[in-house]
Amino acid sequence: MSCRHGRIVATKPGAAHSSDTLTIAIAIPEWMDHGLCLEVGDGDSIFFPEKGNNGTAARRICGGCFVREPCLAYALEHGMAGMWGGTSERERDRMRRAVA
Repeated sequence: MSCRHGRIVATKPGAAHSSDTLTIAIAIPEWMDHGLCLEVGDGDSIFFPEKGNNGTAARRICGGCFVREPCLAYALEHGMAGMWGGTSERERDRMRRAVA
C-alpha cells in the first residue's frame, strides 16, 4: 500500500516556546486523497452524524466513491469513529463480531 506522510503539530495552550510543541509524524494511505468526502464542505455534520441521524447523506456520498472498499477496510482495522466506507460505527462493530 502506498502512503504519503503527514504530521500533526500540537501546542500547549499559552505556549511561548517551540519546546512546548509536539510533532507526530503519521503515514496517510494514498487512497485517502481520492475520497469523495474531501469534496464535502461541512463533512463533520455529514460523516459524524448526531444520534438519531442514520447517516443518509454520508451513505449517498460513499455509495458513489471508488475508494469505498479501502476506506471501509481501514475503518474496520483501526476502529475509526463516524461514517467510513458508507457504514456506521455500529455496523462495523457487527461486522467485526460476525467474523470473530
